[in-house]
Amino acid sequence: MKSSELPNRTGLNTAKAEVYMKMEKIEAFFDNRAVEELYFIVISLVLAFGILQTTGAVLNTDKPVVSVVSCSMYPQLHVGDILVVQGQNFEDIKEGDVLVYSTKQAEISVNGQSHRVTNYGQPEPVETSAGELSLLNVENTDGGGSPETAIIRFNGDKYRIEQDRTYQIGGASLTVESVDGVSIPIVHRVIEKNQDYLETKGDNNNQQLSFETNVTPEQVHGTSLFVIPRIGGLKLLVMDLVGFNGDQPFVVDSYPSCTERA
Repeated sequence: MKSSELPNRTGLNTAKAEVYMKMEKIEAFFDNRAVEELYFIVISLVLAFGILQTTGAVLNTDKPVVSVVSCSMYPQLHVGDILVVQGQNFEDIKEGDVLVYSTKQAEISVNGQSHRVTNYGQPEPVETSAGELSLLNVENTDGGGSPETAIIRFNGDKYRIEQDRTYQIGGASLTVESVDGVSIPIVHRVIEKNQDYLETKGDNNNQQLSFETNVTPEQVHGTSLFVIPRIGGLKLLVMDLVGFNGDQPFVVDSYPSCTERA
């Protein structure tokens, strides 16, 4: 081999040194405590929202994982706690259980005929004189406590319609008579069980809400199996910081700080 064909050992040593330096920087990065905590949070989120979301069939519920987003069950449950939900037969639910259920419903008149539509579980569309009607969600238009808007699907198309208003859609007249409930599952305690309905109340609420006095079996997703503390708080905090809820971005101004009310 000619001398000109010999490998440049100086160049090889320099390349190795650069690789070692990069590896040391990577190790130092992951040795940082803040990074370790962030890594733990990310892994926890993956476990909570990824793996557990695939266990609905095992847990017999369409909502195997829900987040606590209010102070209504404080101090037993904190904002950001994640509940793993176990589906239950109605007869097995007991007073004192922490119940997870939906409350979305609306009364909508189609060409003068009133129809009650809900979003409990996976409901079939309601057949009306002008076509199929289903409820997708409910929401507040003014940020208050009572829902005023229903998000519906009518004959395959999605519409946002407000309470006490009439709409002409596809040749049909739709009047929103009432909208009730909240857009996310409720996590409250069963305080009374009757033959065909339940009553619930938040531990930290002074009184029952209007939709809590008659919770029917089809509304129920299940009961709390166990709690993963605070993991969901990261999601809520990020939503607050980016102004996802319509508040001021880069300011923690809507993330709830809980106190005991009673």
